[in-house]
Amino acid sequence: MRLLWVVSSPVYSILTVVSIAGQLSASTVIMVGTALLMSVAVINVYSKKDFSQPVPRWCIAIVSRFYPAVKGNATALCKIDRIGNEIEESPEVGVEGGEEWIFVAKFLDRVCFWVYVVLTVCLFVGLSIQVA
Repeated sequence: MRLLWVVSSPVYSILTVVSIAGQLSASTVIMVGTALLMSVAVINVYSKKDFSQPVPRWCIAIVSRFYPAVKGNATALCKIDRIGNEIEESPEVGVEGGEEWIFVAKFLDRVCFWVYVVLTVCLFVGLSIQVA
């Protein structure tokens, strides 16, 4: 019965339905791809906790600028500064090096989460406006 309705309906309405379905499918592919890339980036940073390479100074500067503002405590900023000073003093990175990589991974995870939420809302609003 539905097939007869689709065949008898005007062509422009079919194209509109296909277009909206195509946009929904494309936005789903975009969201899945974005989530995959973000999770790979976070896992890559988190897996460096066992790596002997220290976190770059620019990364520590970015994390220390934004994370305490989100967290609301000044102890995290002091901890990052202390870790950064230890890295400058000695080229060897022990337990603290792994700890700072975990800290950076948590920060990156939160940033990716909020980017994903904003992208989801924008796509939802965009598709809702086109449907209406």
